[in-house]
Amino acid sequence: MFRRAVVVASSCAGLGDPTLHVHAAGELGAWRVHGRFGTSVPAGSTEEDPHALGAIGQKHQHVQLGTGTFIPYAALEVQRALRDMIASVWTLARLSLYDNHHGFRQGHRLSAGLTLSSRLGTRAFTFGLASEVHGETAETWYGVEYPDEGNTGRIDVLAGGSVAWSPAPAFAIVGDVRVPVASHIEGTQVDLGPVFGLGIIGTFDLAPRAKWRGLDEAPLGPAGTAAPIVTVPGKLTVIDLWATWCAPCRELDQRLVALVAAHPDRIAVRKLDVGDDESAAWQRYLAPGGFALPHLKVYGPDGALLFEKSAPPEELVRAVEQLLR
Repeated sequence: MFRRAVVVASSCAGLGDPTLHVHAAGELGAWRVHGRFGTSVPAGSTEEDPHALGAIGQKHQHVQLGTGTFIPYAALEVQRALRDMIASVWTLARLSLYDNHHGFRQGHRLSAGLTLSSRLGTRAFTFGLASEVHGETAETWYGVEYPDEGNTGRIDVLAGGSVAWSPAPAFAIVGDVRVPVASHIEGTQVDLGPVFGLGIIGTFDLAPRAKWRGLDEAPLGPAGTAAPIVTVPGKLTVIDLWATWCAPCRELDQRLVALVAAHPDRIAVRKLDVGDDESAAWQRYLAPGGFALPHLKVYGPDGALLFEKSAPPEELVRAVEQLLR
């Protein structure tokens, strides 16, 4: 009797496929919307058809570190600030459109999730809770699905948390864990265990700084101090409370420059760097009302307070424009 021996490699290691994407963001009222569009780059290693090799008793590997194809993907995320918390809903789609040179085509992948994050009153830490669902269709080899081995499609629901430590405004270390709470698996795939992640994030602001030269703009006082508010008689006085670590504040700065340049005789801007939530400035101007950044206080030509608000930059500038009308 002829007996065929099949040997399967038990483990593998190496680099996977990197990804390239573009990122766009904007505001829709109180919501901040992020869109990411990109593709994977076939740089990871790929294996020959394991089913064909197994049929002739050859050593084979089902784990693919790369796909051998460009796989486009799109992601959409919507965020909303809720007092001292940020809620985020996101979705992501990766569509595998063609076979690689071994006849392999990875399944389509669809994911969605909900996250809640807050600093919980701390200065350098951010804590988060998350729930996610991930679905994947079956992989194919030369257009054939093999229900006995390999990835034949699955749906996984995970929940977990994260913590980020940011000792400096442009640097953070992030750790997270996701635990499967429900799974629907086709075929003979392995069960998904806890998923751990560790990342280092550095941000670099390459955008040009706003140019206030020639416009009526001045600081209220030293950074972090509870400097008194001084209005400009005869002009709409915009008090801009900001911080160096606040990216939306820099966007607001650009928008305010354009607004003041369009109405140089009607608007004056006075700025105060509030530092962080333990500064005297924050405690005097933001903490009592539960406000966040970016934040504006706007006074009329007679020195009367017209409105005070924490909101996305576009919404704040729109409110000032309405006062000018």
